[in-house]
Amino acid sequence: MTAINGPSIIKRHLSKQGRLALTVAGIYTLIVFVTSIQLFSCQAKHGFSVSFAATFLWESKVWYSWAALTPIMFRTVRRHSILERAGFRSLAVHMPASVLLGTAYLFYLSGINLLYEDKLHSFEILWGRFANVAFESFHIPLILYWATVTVYDALTKYASHRPRESIDVNPLDKPARRDARKPGQIVVKEFDRVHVLREEEIDWIEAADYYAKIHVGKRSYLVRQSLNSLENSLLSDRFLRSHRSAIVNLTRMETVGRKSGGSHIIVLRDGTEVKLSKAGHSRLRKILRKPI
Repeated sequence: MTAINGPSIIKRHLSKQGRLALTVAGIYTLIVFVTSIQLFSCQAKHGFSVSFAATFLWESKVWYSWAALTPIMFRTVRRHSILERAGFRSLAVHMPASVLLGTAYLFYLSGINLLYEDKLHSFEILWGRFANVAFESFHIPLILYWATVTVYDALTKYASHRPRESIDVNPLDKPARRDARKPGQIVVKEFDRVHVLREEEIDWIEAADYYAKIHVGKRSYLVRQSLNSLENSLLSDRFLRSHRSAIVNLTRMETVGRKSGGSHIIVLRDGTEVKLSKAGHSRLRKILRKPI
C-alpha cells in the first residue's frame, strides 16, 4: 500500500498561482482570527455585548476584502519592481495605485458598514461616511499596500536567487537543458513564473558572485551559471566577452570610450557603462575591422 502524502498531492494538482492563493488565504485567515480576538477582548473590557461570531464576521469582511485586492498588487509589482536598481521609477506607478486601491477599499468598507447599520439610504450618506472614514484612516490602506508589495517583491527576488529556481545549477545538466528549449533561448525560473528569454532581447550579462545577471531592458534575471558557460551556450555572434565579468550584445552598443583612469568602456544605448578589457578591446577591433 502506498502512503498518501497530502502536501505532495496539493503541490502536484495545484498550479503555483493556486498555491499562492492558498497561502494568501491562510495568512489573512490568521490575521482575521488574531484581530477578532483582540477586538472582542477590547469590546468585552468596555462592556459591549457583542458575540465573538459577529466580531469574527466583521473582521472577515474587512480583511478578506483587502485580500481580494492582492492579485492586482502582485501583478503591479511584478511589472514594476520597487527593489530593482531603477526601482524609484516605479514610484510613479505604485503611488497612484496605492491611492486608488485605498480609496476603493475605504469606499467599500463605508458601504458595508452602512448596510450593516441599515443606514444606506442615499449616496450622500455613503459619501459622508466615506469622507469621515478616509479622513481618520486613509493611512491604513496605504501602509497595507506598501507592506504587501514590498514583502511580495522581496520574496520573489529571494526565490529567484535560490539555486533550485535557476537554470544550469550543475554544468553536467547542460545538454539536457539545451534539448529542453529551442536554440537561441534561455529559460529562467522565478518564484511563480518561467521566463523564456530570446538572445536578441538580452542587452548584456554581468557576473554576480556565483551567479550571472542577465539584463533585458529595465529588468534583470539571476541564474546560477558561470559567464563561461553562458558564453558557450549563446548561439549568436552578436555577443562579445568584453571583460571577464561581462558579456555585451553588440547590437546594443552606442559608443566605446575611456574612463579617467585610462580603461576602456562600452556605452550602451540606454547609457549603461560596461567594462572593456584589453583583450576584449582587441576582439572588438577584430569584429569591427577598424581601429577604435
